[in-house]
Amino acid sequence: MYTEPGRYTVLLPMAPPECVTLVISMINEHGQHYEDSVPVSISTRFYIWFKYLLVTPVIMMAIPLLLLRKPAVA
Repeated sequence: MYTEPGRYTVLLPMAPPECVTLVISMINEHGQHYEDSVPVSISTRFYIWFKYLLVTPVIMMAIPLLLLRKPAVA
């Protein structure tokens, strides 16, 4: 029940990966009914590929540098 105008935050517990439709409905003091639906999708599987996107270029540059390295003079 919200009696004042403004922005409100509501925490909804979800276990990813989840794909749901959030339905928001309101009734004002005149009895008018407003309803809106918002599709919400949460996925954590894309984080798996981040490590490959970051590590692969580093490895690809490190290999030629290690192969072309001059031996240390004693």
